[in-house]
Amino acid sequence: MLSLDNAHCRIGKISNNLEKHGDEDVPEFNIPITGVMLNAEQLNALIGDPHCDRAWFNTRKDKTLEPMSWWERGEFRLTDKLDADVCTISFSGDRSIEFEAEEGDGEEGARPACRISRMELKPVVGGMTELSFQLQVVPGIGKNNLLLQEHQNREVRITIGESRIAAKRGKQQELGLDAPVNKFGEGEQPDAGADKPRRGKRNGRQQPAAH
Repeated sequence: MLSLDNAHCRIGKISNNLEKHGDEDVPEFNIPITGVMLNAEQLNALIGDPHCDRAWFNTRKDKTLEPMSWWERGEFRLTDKLDADVCTISFSGDRSIEFEAEEGDGEEGARPACRISRMELKPVVGGMTELSFQLQVVPGIGKNNLLLQEHQNREVRITIGESRIAAKRGKQQELGLDAPVNKFGEGEQPDAGADKPRRGKRNGRQQPAAH
């Protein structure tokens, strides 16, 4: 799953929403996060494939890693949502906000520190993969809320840990490793033998075979 340790990123425009937690309507902040760079180990852990990086990158003659040619058609979007029990956003001046998970009566009443959705991945030259996602957290005290709002469209650092596939309809989702969601357009699949990402869909049309 996703594990970040004080990773540099950028906060976008924050919006408010109400989410159902058990029988209670809870206010939440929806925070766009962009510019998180994953190394090969982090990418493979997120996708759930120990060799994902080998399928996504080609090695030049000078040993530089570059995205396979079919990545020119767009990004890769994960359909899964994640819950994490560790979430901290750090700001300049040694300031930080730690969001805490809350226990409840069964899975319906429990609340993670954050929920991660709308994950998009884009490999870049050099072997790293850029990750963007939407972070959902429960607002805290006014001072912390103001700190978040002041840093919209600014760079911060984020730590995420103890993440897992988000529960759905009261049950834990299973990883779809045997039947991955891999849509490159309605009814389309990449050419036979082409290396392809797993557990998600591309934001483009058909993915051509890598040469």
